[in-house]
Amino acid sequence: MSEVRMPQLGETVMEGTIVQWFKQVGDEVAEDEPLFEVSTDKVDSEVPSPMSGVLVEIVAAEGDIVEVGAVIAVLSEDGAGVGTAPAPAPVEAPRQEPEPAPAPTTAPEPQASAPAAADEASASGGSSIVLSPVVRRLISENGLDPSQISGTGKGGRITRADVEGHIAQNRTTSPLPAPAAPPVAPVPVAQEEPPAAPAADDDPGAVTSPLVGVVYVAPEPGGRPFVVVGDEINEGDTLFIVEAMKTMNPVRAPRGGRVTRILAENGARVEYGEVLLILE
Repeated sequence: MSEVRMPQLGETVMEGTIVQWFKQVGDEVAEDEPLFEVSTDKVDSEVPSPMSGVLVEIVAAEGDIVEVGAVIAVLSEDGAGVGTAPAPAPVEAPRQEPEPAPAPTTAPEPQASAPAAADEASASGGSSIVLSPVVRRLISENGLDPSQISGTGKGGRITRADVEGHIAQNRTTSPLPAPAAPPVAPVPVAQEEPPAAPAADDDPGAVTSPLVGVVYVAPEPGGRPFVVVGDEINEGDTLFIVEAMKTMNPVRAPRGGRVTRILAENGARVEYGEVLLILE
């Protein structure tokens, strides 16, 4: 038997919420295969299995808040102990109720209950949406309605990327207020707007994250960043560090050049292929 414990996903992270189990009791799981998803106030992350075997017990259920280092599941190499998992309760066959006798014909009652039910449903709208702490904080800080955000996660769950994309879309589609005309003044000549910068994903100088994790822009907290905008760098220079499963992975420059844009934020979660920096 091998115990699976809650990992520490950051230096200051002390606990996490079990968002979803990808395996159920009795399922076989391979080493490094995603076992469950955990959410903290800093990052959402899929945690891989530390070994190959059979999931014999789930200690922490979805939605539970678990401290770092606590046991959340038990794996077995040969599947021994699977029988200890609680069996599902038998499903009781529905009772066949006798059909009620037809009610005497009376004047129809005012249908006041339907609007009341509709009001109650609208008042509780969104209460059934499951949100991770990170997503809930982003929605609260930006005053968003979760029912207006399309979720791309498993089962339609709203992810951090969904919220950030919704915010960016609203910024680009919101009309700008028309400037007030001066009472008596010549009409100013319209100035040409500078050309928009190319999208980061399409930029030939884009440097992307090689894996999912937490990015750091400096070798230590409070230290000088590896690079800043305007720096001239050489091929192989360290640009960032991405922490994944307690391992610090350097992100090195694929070629030499000058740093023109830095998109990564220190301590933020990054996805595989996400643009961190632009070289010229």
